[in-house]
Amino acid sequence: MSLLDPRLWLAFLVTIALSLATGYVKGKRDERSETERKQLKAIAKVRDDELELQRLNNRWTGAYVGRMTKQQEKARALPTISIAHDCAVPAAAGSVLNDAQRLPDDAGPGSGARPAGQAIDSTCTAELNICKRNYAEVCVPNAEQLTELQQRWRVMQQRINGR
Repeated sequence: MSLLDPRLWLAFLVTIALSLATGYVKGKRDERSETERKQLKAIAKVRDDELELQRLNNRWTGAYVGRMTKQQEKARALPTISIAHDCAVPAAAGSVLNDAQRLPDDAGPGSGARPAGQAIDSTCTAELNICKRNYAEVCVPNAEQLTELQQRWRVMQQRINGR
């Protein structure tokens, strides 16, 4: 057999072609396994992040429920304020309210200075106390809860976006 024998060259070319094909198939298999490994790693990271967010949310929710329970217990412990429906309002306060509800075209000369009338009686003081109590026990905690929810939203948004 000589080097010019076509069978020898054919065997040589077939061997090279098989080597290249085997290398190509192995390369594709390695690339696919690397891609799958990266995908599994990304899925595991997403699951870990989701579990961490769930734990964080559960902790925040538990704290919120605790605060709401304390707030309700505190409200139940306060004495009930009874209000009479015959609350006397000074005439000056009535004229200010009347002037405030008028449209600019209706303004006219206004109510003018009137005598102050009677002082606010005790039932109005009780109503003002209810307003103060509601502000302290409802408005302030609600504002704090809103601020906390905004902060929670920012934290979750940053974690989800990967920052």
